[in-house]
Amino acid sequence: MLTTRYVYFSLNQLKWQSTPDAGVSKFWYDALGRLVVSQNAQQNDGTSATSTTDPQYFSYTAFDNLGRISEVGELQTDEYTDANVTSAIAASNVPGTWADSKRQITKTQYDTPLLTGGASPFGTDGQNYLRFRVADVTIDEDGDDIYEYSTHYSYDIHGSVIYLIQDNPTLTGKGEQFKKLKYEYDLISGNVKKVSYQ
Repeated sequence: MLTTRYVYFSLNQLKWQSTPDAGVSKFWYDALGRLVVSQNAQQNDGTSATSTTDPQYFSYTAFDNLGRISEVGELQTDEYTDANVTSAIAASNVPGTWADSKRQITKTQYDTPLLTGGASPFGTDGQNYLRFRVADVTIDEDGDDIYEYSTHYSYDIHGSVIYLIQDNPTLTGKGEQFKKLKYEYDLISGNVKKVSYQ
C-alpha cells in the first residue's frame, strides 16, 4: 500500500509532506503566514537533512511592502539547517545571507516602468496607468542580475492591457528585441475585439 503523510503546524499550515511519487517536501512560512521557502525531493540532494556541508536547493518567494509577490526563484546554500532557514525568514532576509547563489529568478515590478527614456519600446508615451498594476516581469535564468526575457505592460484608463511587449535582449543585434501586441476592446462589454501583432 502506498501512503501519503502530512505534518502541520498548530496554525494548520503544511510543514512537511511525503508522497509515494514526489518524495519529501518541506515548507517554511513568515510571521504573516505566507509561504516563503520550500524544498522538494528533487531539490534535496539526498544527504542528511542536518548536513551543513552538502549543497541544498530551495524555492523562495519574496514580497514587496504591500504584500505583493515581487520575486520567486531557486537558491542554493552549503549551510543548510532548519535554524538557518527559520532565522533568515524571521529577519525578513529571504533569500538571505545563508544563500550562496540564486537562479531561475522571476521578478515582478509594479507601479513604475523598468525601461525608460530611449530604452523604452513604448516610445515617448511610455507605459501608462501602472499604479497598483504589474509594469514588468523579468526572467533571470542564471542569477547574474541581467534578465534573459521580460514582458512589459501598458494599460488604458479602465485597467485593461492595451500594449504588451515581449523583450528578448539576445535578439538585439538582429533588431528583433521587442515584439509588440496591441489590444482593442469593445467599449460596452469590455471584451477584446482586435489583437494586432507588430
